[in-house]
Amino acid sequence: MALITAIAVLLTLALVLTPVYIAGRRKLTQLNAHRLSAIAASASVAIPPESLDVIATQGQNTAAFVFVREVLKRTWAANGGDTRQLTNGISIVRRDGSSYRYLAHSSWNAGQPQYSREWSPPPTLADSLMRSAAGETPLYDGPVGHELAAEYPILRADNTSAAFTIVTLDADPFLSDLSHDLMRIAWIPVLVMVGALAASLIAARQMTFGIEEVAAHAQLVARGNMRRELTFESGDEIGALAASFRTMSAGLRTLLRDVETGAAEVAATADELAAGAEQMSASTEEVAAAAQSIATSAAQQTKGIHTVVAISGRVATRAQEVSAHAVRAQTAADAVTDSARRAGDAAEQDERAERQQVGIDQPADRRARGARRRQVALDRRQADVDHRAVDEGQARAEDGRGQRAARVLRLPGHHRCGRGDGVVARPRRGDRHDAQPAAPSPRTAP
Repeated sequence: MALITAIAVLLTLALVLTPVYIAGRRKLTQLNAHRLSAIAASASVAIPPESLDVIATQGQNTAAFVFVREVLKRTWAANGGDTRQLTNGISIVRRDGSSYRYLAHSSWNAGQPQYSREWSPPPTLADSLMRSAAGETPLYDGPVGHELAAEYPILRADNTSAAFTIVTLDADPFLSDLSHDLMRIAWIPVLVMVGALAASLIAARQMTFGIEEVAAHAQLVARGNMRRELTFESGDEIGALAASFRTMSAGLRTLLRDVETGAAEVAATADELAAGAEQMSASTEEVAAAAQSIATSAAQQTKGIHTVVAISGRVATRAQEVSAHAVRAQTAADAVTDSARRAGDAAEQDERAERQQVGIDQPADRRARGARRRQVALDRRQADVDHRAVDEGQARAEDGRGQRAARVLRLPGHHRCGRGDGVVARPRRGDRHDAQPAAPSPRTAP
């Protein structure tokens, strides 16, 4: 940052001083050119054209040469010129065909070899010389370096040019003075540059310090360390950036707390779901086992029901057979009972008939009637015994069928669905006859 600032200041200094130098050089050149024109004009006015004609025809060993050179020396010295400098000075030149030759010079004495040389006008003065008009040049490259020149014609009474006054000045000295002057004031921009550099270093240090603090805080945040607070504060953009980072860190801490709380709740919920899933799995296994047991029990019960149905079918068949036998025995018993009743009735009728007889029966008849009555009683008791035997056989058959059905229903794995088929016992004959009143015993004959 400091290097960039230094480069920027140097570029600014160069951009500022270069136009100043160029503008100063141009202005200084114009001022010197105007000054040379004024000198040439004053010298042309002071020198009469006749003196120049004398010098041109009679040479330098004349009073006219001495006069003209004295005028040139005084004029040059009066305008700050140095007559010891052979390059600078005022010279009088005259057209000689297509060239120009020196007639006099403010710095040259008579007989010096410089008078033997021709004068070559600068390109910018060629037109004014042809028109016998005044003129001046910008900077141009002369024999010794940068030079300035100005010319003014010396006119005769008929406005023809007797000669031309040429003032030549070496420009390097005043250009060097301009450079030195600029260098003397260049310390001000240098001082400004140093101050700007120092200020930029301080600002850059402040900026880089803030940036380093913010970057270090950002790295801590990136590594997950949210406990450290960014303490850097400033009133510039870096301070605003640090404040934004503090706000962001606070928001991230809040968000992380919320995330941790949510994660704990999610973990607890996951544990509960896992426990519920385990319980559900155990319940599912129990349900599956119960279903399997129910299926097995249902199969066994179905098998038992089939067995009960088969046994019930057989028992029903046996019961029907026993019932048929019982009906037949009942029919036989009823027939015997009816026969005994009829016999008893016949005996009673006989007894009543005998009682109605007038006479007294013989003992033999009484014994015969007593024997018949005893036989009838025996027949009744035998019929009752037969009836009881039939009823007891039927009851035992029905009780055996009920016990077998109960044993089937009490098989392992079966559930009792009901009480089974009820067996209604037929009332026994003996009980019925017992309920009837006993027949009256036959009375013995009087």
